[in-house]
Amino acid sequence: MCNARVVLFCALAIGVADGCSSKVTEVPQQESPLAQMLKDTMIWGKHMPSALAYVSSWSKVGERSVTIFPGGIAGGMKYKSGEEAEQKAGELRRAMQTAQPSPVSGFENLIKRGRSIPVPFQSEALKPSRDAEPTVAWSGSSLDFLADGVTRETLRERYGDPQKVLYEVVDAGKERRPVTLTKYVYAGGAIEFVETDFGPRPGRIERVILNLQPILSLIYK
Repeated sequence: MCNARVVLFCALAIGVADGCSSKVTEVPQQESPLAQMLKDTMIWGKHMPSALAYVSSWSKVGERSVTIFPGGIAGGMKYKSGEEAEQKAGELRRAMQTAQPSPVSGFENLIKRGRSIPVPFQSEALKPSRDAEPTVAWSGSSLDFLADGVTRETLRERYGDPQKVLYEVVDAGKERRPVTLTKYVYAGGAIEFVETDFGPRPGRIERVILNLQPILSLIYK
């Protein structure tokens, strides 16, 4: 009887072990907060997949960051003249026409969607105001990059408190008062949500800054 119990115990142990080994599957890794933010339709408008599909073009022309506005995207570099900005806009157009990098598996569907339609924007030199330095932007009619109604409270509810809050005063020219930007920094500085002090609705996010190196490292192989 004792030996029978030992045999039965061994058989059960082997059966459990075999059963466990046959059912072992790889547990999918949870997406990083940055990946979740870039896919969050509560934050972005309908043209954001197209922007991410070609965002590496900015890095190819030397840009380190871009600023997402509801109706356009601007590079972070400023230029001494309109001619210099026009030249850089041409470089950006050519970079968009070259082969684009392949996305990692977690972004394949998003990038495929962005590249499956005609590019809804074009590269051009932009001078925001008479006193401002020229820059390069993606612009077009009826563009929708940033969802309406995103606020700092939206971000806190979905992603917690920012890692940092930064303040910047921007000279808006001789005829306009300076503008104070409040930047809510997430994902180690990869993404900054910006509120301005002249917006019609306090707390509303008016623009988003993407720092390209961590963004590209996350999305592309």
